[in-house]
Amino acid sequence: YDADLAALHRKLVAGGKLDRVVDEAVREADAADAQFRETAHCHTGRPDPGCRLPVRWISQVSRGSSNERVFTQMAVGMRLAERDPRFVAVNLVQPEDGESALRNYRLQMRMLQYLRTQYPDARLTLHAGELTPGLVKPEDLTFHIREAVQVAGAERIGHGVDLVHEDDWQQLARTMARRGVAVEVPFSSNKQILGVAGDDHPFNAYRRYGVPVVLATDDPGVSRIDISHEYQYARATYGLSYTELKDLARASLEHAFLDGDSLWASGSARTGYRPVRACAGSQPGVAPPAPACARHLADNAKA
Repeated sequence: YDADLAALHRKLVAGGKLDRVVDEAVREADAADAQFRETAHCHTGRPDPGCRLPVRWISQVSRGSSNERVFTQMAVGMRLAERDPRFVAVNLVQPEDGESALRNYRLQMRMLQYLRTQYPDARLTLHAGELTPGLVKPEDLTFHIREAVQVAGAERIGHGVDLVHEDDWQQLARTMARRGVAVEVPFSSNKQILGVAGDDHPFNAYRRYGVPVVLATDDPGVSRIDISHEYQYARATYGLSYTELKDLARASLEHAFLDGDSLWASGSARTGYRPVRACAGSQPGVAPPAPACARHLADNAKA
């Protein structure tokens, strides 16, 4: 390991070492995709419905590993995101309260900050703030979300449960709202793993400050739930209206790591959505779009 991150990166890419690892990752992805398509009967006369869906991956970095391994995994994930369109972003996984993850948290944020200068097209979503009082020391509750946003430059935050324990958390929330940094909220996971639910969850705090919120399952196989369950929970626990639930669903599309621009320039289900200029005269789902709008839709996967 070299504390000089630029020097460490030069060692990784020297002689094509990094790209050889990336090549192997692509081969593994090809094999996994082929296995899925065979299992789902995609090349038969009766393919499973999932065959029609494009598959995209977020590379995972094991935050509890050694510093050199963490940095290497980050670099591999970011290189993959730039080279193979199936890989769209990088995330950190493993317990955030682990000894190594806590000790090296700030360093890992600096690693990501540096690597984003080398791989500017790679996207970043980070599990941050999956912590509660008693799980870690009080000082460890004060900066994880902030550093993920302001140092690493995360575009989405997973969990973000310890928001109100962050230093100047209101200003942090305003920053996230201004930058459009979304929070992925997995209600069932937070309740099962952290014991945080209802009024103890910062869900409403994020919404109050205008931070984009999207619902997630975290690991549905572990929680034994699906995404519909999370919408039902939001309705039953927080009394969300149908239009508010639609906002959550639309936010999932707005903050997905899809190429291109959105269909919408601004708005919410409560106030109404304003489409981009090219589609201002077209009403989605009612009639074929005008030529300018059709071009916008064709050129922008997100739209």
